[in-house]
Amino acid sequence: MLYHYYDISAKSNYNFEKPFLWLARKLIGDPNLEFVAMPALAPPEVAQTTALPDEDDDLKPSTHSIIARIFL
Repeated sequence: MLYHYYDISAKSNYNFEKPFLWLARKLIGDPNLEFVAMPALAPPEVAQTTALPDEDDDLKPSTHSIIARIFL
């Protein structure tokens, strides 16, 4: 079995599908097999009924006191 080398990049998705396409062609036995592009789906819209609580109020005095102790 002859293996093929492909330059790929996971960061930019350059030729990312090439090794998978080669493997699928070998497994299926069809050298003309092609992948079909998946349609881009819109993200689901979520309705937020209540506002999120402001839970960082308790952090402000302690953060200020820590900074004051460091620099004063």
